[in-house]
Amino acid sequence: MTLLLSILCATFLVVCLKSFDRFKIETLPAIVFNYFTCVIIGMIISNKIPSPAIVIHKPWFPFAVIIGISFFFIFNLMGFVARNIGVTVTSIASKLSMVIPVSAAIIFYHDPFSFVNILSVLLALVAVYLSSITREAHEKHIETKGLLLAFLIFIGSGINDSMVSYASLKLMPPGEFNTFNIVIFRKAPGNVCALLGGRKR
Repeated sequence: MTLLLSILCATFLVVCLKSFDRFKIETLPAIVFNYFTCVIIGMIISNKIPSPAIVIHKPWFPFAVIIGISFFFIFNLMGFVARNIGVTVTSIASKLSMVIPVSAAIIFYHDPFSFVNILSVLLALVAVYLSSITREAHEKHIETKGLLLAFLIFIGSGINDSMVSYASLKLMPPGEFNTFNIVIFRKAPGNVCALLGGRKR
């Protein structure tokens, strides 16, 4: 049931990003609003407000900041690809990225290694490639662009998941995972705005 809900929620996210143009919703403000919504829901579920003075000294804090900023840019990229190339490409690239943390677990955490693991990774790469090929085969620049963006989502999402796994396994007790998630979505919008503001100067 958990896996089914995860798949449905992930697919619904991509469909929402695709529908932004139809309802004339700006992607950037919508993602920022989503971040604040995640923080509020996280605080309600955990029934506490993390203290900034405490969390900045946690060993996982730098990971939370990096992951939050990375999520922000990946969500924007997913929105662009969903609107301009297709929902299928976006959905497959983001969900099959799970092979990256699986591979990391095999290499760094010595999880069981088998032929099925190898086959899963190879099939995931092939699926991302096939899904990125557009129907306009004669328009080579569209096909190349779709392939590049699909792999950016694939790699970016996979690295994010790997960092979340590492931080949760190595840097925190189980009881801090909710706080970790709150910090991810709480710090990112301000840091992203600061980065963009600095770039404009």
